[in-house]
Amino acid sequence: KLLLFAHSTATPAALTLASRLGSRILKIYIIDGFAPEPGGVDHWAAANINFRGRTDADWILALHCWNPGSSVLKEMAEAVRSGTWDASKSAGAQSVLEHGRRMYLNAIHPDLERDCKIIQAPILAFSMTRDEVVPVAVLRNLGAWTTGLFDVICVDAAHTGWLLPTADAKVTTRRYAVFDSIRDDIQRHLQEWSCEQIRQHEQ
Repeated sequence: KLLLFAHSTATPAALTLASRLGSRILKIYIIDGFAPEPGGVDHWAAANINFRGRTDADWILALHCWNPGSSVLKEMAEAVRSGTWDASKSAGAQSVLEHGRRMYLNAIHPDLERDCKIIQAPILAFSMTRDEVVPVAVLRNLGAWTTGLFDVICVDAAHTGWLLPTADAKVTTRRYAVFDSIRDDIQRHLQEWSCEQIRQHEQ
């Protein structure tokens, strides 16, 4: 039995794997992921085409948006906006771009009819509301891909900000909202999942 975890562009891989493994998947946790509506426009393929058509300047601005905590990307984005800097002539910029855009260009976009099926596993999705790289309304499309429970937790953080502790008004402190929520969810369901495995072995 497996639990799956995906962030952003890893969502297609998680749903594809869940489609193949069926009941072996206990639950999927997805952060700022998006999915097309079943039978609708393939936004995954469209995003891949969009990624491949971006210029160096487009990539620098996008990477800074998705990683607002990076001082290097902030400086690069400011230089791009000034219009006085050509990133194609900077070895440092090309090195950053080579690594920064690799996972986006290599991300899979499965065939919706062949690779993705409606799954049984429940999905707990997290929406990063500070920058809305993936608006919560788009994230909610994930619910159409499961017959199981689907819940959304909104977190006051940027697209990659879930890696850092965020403020918690309930306890006037900071905590790792996503990791803590996943831990608590696993603890709530652990006995249920264990009993299910025992029943299957007995059968």
